[in-house]
Amino acid sequence: MYERTSKIIMGQTVLKQNTILYKKADEQSESIAMLNNGEIVKLGKVLKRRGKTWVGVKVLDGRNGYILGTTKTFTSQRGTLLQDKVDIYDTPSEGGSIKATLVKNAKFMLIDSVDNWVRVRGASGIDGYIPGQTKVKRELYVTKEMGKKNMIYGALWCIGGIIFTVVSYSAASSSGGEYYITWGAIIFGAIQFFNGLGQYNSAEKDEKIL
Repeated sequence: MYERTSKIIMGQTVLKQNTILYKKADEQSESIAMLNNGEIVKLGKVLKRRGKTWVGVKVLDGRNGYILGTTKTFTSQRGTLLQDKVDIYDTPSEGGSIKATLVKNAKFMLIDSVDNWVRVRGASGIDGYIPGQTKVKRELYVTKEMGKKNMIYGALWCIGGIIFTVVSYSAASSSGGEYYITWGAIIFGAIQFFNGLGQYNSAEKDEKIL
């Protein structure tokens, strides 16, 4: 369950039900373990086998295997409170006890969803539930691979725009016609490249699974 780890980080996936961890993407293969509802895993590649979808996972204790793609999960995210305040309850019910109160712009982790409630963990380590309709800004989870792709696509747009401009100018110089400067492609590409660079530098190191 959650108590097995003292830290939840952005992008970790929490299982929403009990499920079997198989050695291979096959229900006839060896069963490595029974993973419990609330177990934290890191997702890997997705496979199709005999009409079923499988997902490679790595458990915190280092075990690798596969779970069925129909397994319910929740991916943790960082959040910022957008409303004036919200109470954190010890259970997913307004009948529960209030453990703490978050105020506007408070930072916390969203680590699970239960019906119309969201389980959160505050910066001080307080763990509890807030109503699902609470106004929260969720941060986009990015990986180094995503940053790398944005850098590549941005560079292609920028370089392509420069090449088109140079070729257009060269043709116009020799024939006396008009030439075009593709500012849109150049600027868009540069912005995407530097956004990707920022994502790459700030993202946690990707871990290859299976």
